[in-house]
Amino acid sequence: TKTKYLPYVRKLTRHAELSHSLLRVLSIVAHYREVRQADLVKVLGNRVYEYVKKLEEMGFIKTEKISSTKVIKLTKQFEEYFGVSGE
Repeated sequence: TKTKYLPYVRKLTRHAELSHSLLRVLSIVAHYREVRQADLVKVLGNRVYEYVKKLEEMGFIKTEKISSTKVIKLTKQFEEYFGVSGE
């Protein structure tokens, strides 16, 4: 969507509060079901730490500290929000 149309289109979707970057991280986690934060950093860069923190605050992911990194998983809230099952 072109920037000038965003104010109009944003009202049409419930996912408007999620930036492209946050959605990108969520889509990777959703695809693999479980992702090491270190692997995300290799692919997406250091801003992943910020994205993971934000997504965890929003309740879409949960993290578990394992060794020197975190393992990221989806939450029930993610499934409910996006209307998907955890299969």
